[in-house]
Amino acid sequence: MPYSGVGKTGNVSGAIKELARMHALQVLPGSRVGVTRECSTYRVTLTDPKFLEICNEIYASARKEIAQEREYGASQKAKRQRDARKPDGPSLRVVTQNTNGGGGLRPPAPPAVFVSNSNSKADTLKKEAPTCEGLNLSSPWGSACE
Repeated sequence: MPYSGVGKTGNVSGAIKELARMHALQVLPGSRVGVTRECSTYRVTLTDPKFLEICNEIYASARKEIAQEREYGASQKAKRQRDARKPDGPSLRVVTQNTNGGGGLRPPAPPAVFVSNSNSKADTLKKEAPTCEGLNLSSPWGSACE
């Protein structure tokens, strides 16, 4: 055990039991003499029909899963190709960005100016009088209250 890197005897005995259950290993226990027992004998039986049957079952199920995964991948690829060919497909969407022609960020549009339909000059002056209400005081253009 120190030379093989195996830390626990339970690991070895568990592996031997699993291989024996799969019919890959035949265990011939040593005879007991008093308190001691002779070493067991192990025979590798990789040509055992039961072991080969288990291997073939595992191989067949693995091949079936691989075929299903390939079929699913092919269907997903075909779906992506169909979606890309549509006129409004994801690759043809135009996304507007807040950039100018040179690639830099463009500033936000200035606030709209209120135009009154009233003919009265007093009403017009009242409505156009600068106030600080609702103005963005940190805008790059400044405000009327500065």
